[in-house]
Amino acid sequence: MRNKPANLDFISIVVTPLLLSALLLTGCARGKSRNVASDFLAPPSEQMAARQETVDGQPESVIQQTGFEQNVADPVWHDTLATAVSEAQMNDKLILADFTGSDWCHWCVKLKQDIFSTPEFKAWANDNVVLLELDYPRKGSQSAAIKRQNEMLKNRYKISSYPTVLILDAAGNVQAKMGYEQGKSAKQWVQIAESRLQDGATRMGTMANGSGSTTK
Repeated sequence: MRNKPANLDFISIVVTPLLLSALLLTGCARGKSRNVASDFLAPPSEQMAARQETVDGQPESVIQQTGFEQNVADPVWHDTLATAVSEAQMNDKLILADFTGSDWCHWCVKLKQDIFSTPEFKAWANDNVVLLELDYPRKGSQSAAIKRQNEMLKNRYKISSYPTVLILDAAGNVQAKMGYEQGKSAKQWVQIAESRLQDGATRMGTMANGSGSTTK
């Protein structure tokens, strides 16, 4: 019986696995090339769907939203009417006054968490209103001046429930009234506020036209 040459054992042990690996890598590369080509040639709708897969598997919309949240500056909440009025007059804006009980009122806390802390509200507030927080805590400490001011405004606007949100002009006239608006998102809350402001402007316009008429 003839002996098998030693070099054949070398080929079977070393070379064969290398050839198999090369073939597998070539197949993967071809498959990847086909995927790239098919993606490039796909209709625009399919290309847009493919773009939803992004870094770490997060949809593009999530990344865009994260960037939006990071880019929205926190608006300033004033605690004195005088500073709010001064800024409103300087920038020709309305005043959003939040009558709240920060350490005891459940819906006041929810309003702050669900609406005031969102990027949608912050973006709207930065562009449209000056923020004024009028707090009525049961445990927290306040200066005597802030307590007097808040009590005066509570009586002036006849506030009987919390939270109450009034949107005022720089002269202190109520343009719209809001609350927590249960079940509404921040975007919907802002839309409701805008709608009520438009309704208030319409009423004021009607009253102005009526007061200018004469009766014969």
